[in-house]
Amino acid sequence: MLKLLSRFLPVVVLAAGGACVLAADRLESMGADRWVVLFSQTGTANERNLEKARLFLPALKLFGAELALASFVLLRYRNRVSRFLLFFFSHLTTRQRSVFALYWVYGAVTGLMINFVAVSVAGKLVHNWNRARTQIVERDLGEEAEVLRALRTSTGEEARILIQTANSIKYLLNYELHPRRFYFYTYEGKTAPPPAWMNQHRIQWVLTISDSDARQFSLVRAGPP
Repeated sequence: MLKLLSRFLPVVVLAAGGACVLAADRLESMGADRWVVLFSQTGTANERNLEKARLFLPALKLFGAELALASFVLLRYRNRVSRFLLFFFSHLTTRQRSVFALYWVYGAVTGLMINFVAVSVAGKLVHNWNRARTQIVERDLGEEAEVLRALRTSTGEEARILIQTANSIKYLLNYELHPRRFYFYTYEGKTAPPPAWMNQHRIQWVLTISDSDARQFSLVRAGPP
């Protein structure tokens, strides 16, 4: 059985590659919004899940093409590969063979993940070519970029801004809107600082962002410009 499998390994690998390409074509014809809900934690197809699904399909096709290429290499060196596999497996116990097969599965999953990252990076490079950094950041943030645009429009570069939120977007704002100075205040569970603290740090604006949805925010002036 092992000898037969080693001889027909190129055919098996080629068939697996073809199956990956056909599966990707089938999923693409179905529409990502119909099958991505099966892998969503919320049971709904939000925009980020759909974007990942669109990237997964070309990654799966690329993986199929890689398997097809590997099958031709295996066919070219079929005799050598066959002798090596027979020699290698003859020195393994049944449990060791099972572990080796499991490593092959892990390798396939890892290869698919690498393709997914490669497709994602390539897509961003193509899409962001000749784009300003601000446009790139706003695209990555999606609808949450509105708070970034509001700060750029309403506040000057020397503005001193108090952020009241537990949303992680506050760290991105602190980085992207430099040299504006951002302040966070938390003391014994209170998020509203006393007037003395506000005066000490010369706070000019107060930005309040919803902890769960960065699209819900308010920006009000708190002191002189």
